[in-house]
Amino acid sequence: MSEQEAVFTKVVSAGKKKYYMDVRKAKTGSLYLTIKEVTIGDTQDKSESRRILVFDNAIKDFGEGMDEIRKHMPAKDSPKKESEKVAF
Repeated sequence: MSEQEAVFTKVVSAGKKKYYMDVRKAKTGSLYLTIKEVTIGDTQDKSESRRILVFDNAIKDFGEGMDEIRKHMPAKDSPKKESEKVAF
């Protein structure tokens, strides 16, 4: 399957990882979600990426599963970047 143009994109940075979440439209007109995790290595050849696809017929169950997981996994604040730290 060739990737189609993104309908919506959200990028989340978390330390040395970035998560790219794209809603795309297939040639058939159906929508699907791609989630790509990229771990930044010291050099480009040490970077890794993984991707999952969630099709529109599974998105409701996927979302409900993520909602349930969030109830059991409280979010922590992301560590501040060096440029965001305040010195006293």
